[in-house]
Amino acid sequence: MAAAAGAMSDFNIREVTPADVPDLVAMSDVLGVFHGETTHANPASLMRALFAAPPWMWGLIAHSGPQPVGYAMMLPTA
Repeated sequence: MAAAAGAMSDFNIREVTPADVPDLVAMSDVLGVFHGETTHANPASLMRALFAAPPWMWGLIAHSGPQPVGYAMMLPTA
């Protein structure tokens, strides 16, 4: 059933912070299992990629209430 026009969502989408890294690793692992793949995400590499100066990727994380439910990682390109 489609949501009614004007209905509010309980999703919160925001930029990733260092505190989100464990959730990103866990969601990446679940996504890998879904696709039958082994993931290689680890907290140290994500911290470097997302928060080094300058970062080489940035991300968004979605929550439904307190539960993380999705993420997106973007790479800058020319």
